Amino acid sequence: MQRLPAALPKWKSLTCKPRSFVAYWLLCAPRPWYSEAGMINPDLKDLWTPTGVLLGFQVTLFKWRLEREAEVGDKGDIPWLVPADYVSLVGMLTFVFGVVLLPLSGLFSIKFATWAFGLGTLLFVGQALGLAGHYQLFNRSKKRQFVWFPVQEKIIVAFTICAAIFYTAVTLQQA
Repeated sequence: MQRLPAALPKWKSLTCKPRSFVAYWLLCAPRPWYSEAGMINPDLKDLWTPTGVLLGFQVTLFKWRLEREAEVGDKGDIPWLVPADYVSLVGMLTFVFGVVLLPLSGLFSIKFATWAFGLGTLLFVGQALGLAGHYQLFNRSKKRQFVWFPVQEKIIVAFTICAAIFYTAVTLQQA
């Protein structure tokens, strides 16, 4: 039988001791980063690094879109922002206000910042997929149509909005 290190806590609630370190880690290891409800307990500053990374990606992608539309306008065509770009703008505002500014000012709690981070991440993914839908990259056989809001983008933006509503409802129910 394999012996466990002496530093590990005593086995109070188990009828038998786990036989390996992996079993100990899966069954009994203390996890201070989880609360009693099983949710992660981040500090506000712990959310700022991934928020900054995702916000940097969003700003870069949005800058690319603006440069592309300015180039289209210079060629005499009509430049526009597609609905996926508006999803990106809402996601960026969610990150800036919901994760950084409002919780930092003390107006909202860490739970609000955690919700805003999840929503911003969901909108970031929805925007990237929505742009792929705008350029109609999800079909292989059809020729691309040059419309403002193609069907593929409509489906992805609608799915993103439904997922955001569902995420908000589940988060509010847990609070």
